[in-house]
Amino acid sequence: MSKIYKWVLAASAVFVLITLVIFVRRFFSNQLEKRMNDNAAVPIRLTIKDKDKIEMLAQMIVFPEQKWMLFYFVNTDAFQPDASKPISDQAGLFADNFEKYTGFKSAYSIDLTRQSIARLIDLTEGFPVYLEAAQALPGSAFQYPAGRSRFSGEQAAEYALVRRPQPGQEHMNGLERMRRMETILLNVFWNLEKLESKMRAKPLKEFAIKLVESDLTSAELLSLGAFIGNCNVTILEVPLELGPDRKLVVKEKRARTVYSEFFDNLRSGRLKKDVFSLEVLNGTEVGGLARRVKQFLQDRGVLVLNADNYPIKPVPKSVVLVRSGRTSLGHHMMEMTALPGESVFFDRGIQDVDVTILLGQDFDIKKLQVIE
Repeated sequence: MSKIYKWVLAASAVFVLITLVIFVRRFFSNQLEKRMNDNAAVPIRLTIKDKDKIEMLAQMIVFPEQKWMLFYFVNTDAFQPDASKPISDQAGLFADNFEKYTGFKSAYSIDLTRQSIARLIDLTEGFPVYLEAAQALPGSAFQYPAGRSRFSGEQAAEYALVRRPQPGQEHMNGLERMRRMETILLNVFWNLEKLESKMRAKPLKEFAIKLVESDLTSAELLSLGAFIGNCNVTILEVPLELGPDRKLVVKEKRARTVYSEFFDNLRSGRLKKDVFSLEVLNGTEVGGLARRVKQFLQDRGVLVLNADNYPIKPVPKSVVLVRSGRTSLGHHMMEMTALPGESVFFDRGIQDVDVTILLGQDFDIKKLQVIE
């Protein structure tokens, strides 16, 4: 066998090997996209850690066929049944008991820290929020006045994670803090299209990926990011009960029921038919406007629980505050009120209504309509 022939044979073998490696790498580098193309649900464990404690834990389930995402949160100050320490003090893998609640074992994980969240948000130059009332958070570096504001990464991380002890109700602190986390998450998703437009440059995307600790590949993270921009989001919370020594304990049976109800509604299409309650607050000097809006909506079958004056007047621009964890309801309210997307905000504070419409000086009752 000539030397030239051996050289050609060796070169061909190397070429075939390189081609095979590239093919295998491409094939295995984006199993997430293949799974989504097959319309298979994708369960992902999502954690936020701060000083070695799990401050946030949720199972994010992607439903490609319905273009929907569920975030099922559990209060990390709570205990799993028969556990000797809270979820926050466990390792992420062992803290993840969602298979008992949803039937899905998390196929992937995404782990963030307080610092990485702040840096990711700062890459997009922050996002708008609306606080109905001024808030005082202990040891905070930022002010939280009522009304519209824009959160930087550090402010968003502080708002989501800082603890606000409630004397005599320490067991409730984690729930109140979890609601703030959910508020941040929902407002980020609501503004996702605008935020993504600020990160179209390849170097920024590559830097953002490096801030995320995950067993998803870079290609899979990009595929996930591209998909969720067109998704509706629903947030649920694992039910708890007050156990011995005033400890919060996960109610596993009820947690399975909560998920089953969600999935049945998703599969049947009922989630797209928003049934909700709302209140109307008049932030203008026009007397009786809230009552007129209430009457208009009630005559068309909308459940309006309250109509009242807003204590601060005048409010220049109308605001829709969505209390429920459903971005689809935000879109529904845009159609109903003819208000732009930047007038819609999410606030997961504990309320008796799903939506608050704050009527501002720009509100036009003639544009109000009920979408069947």
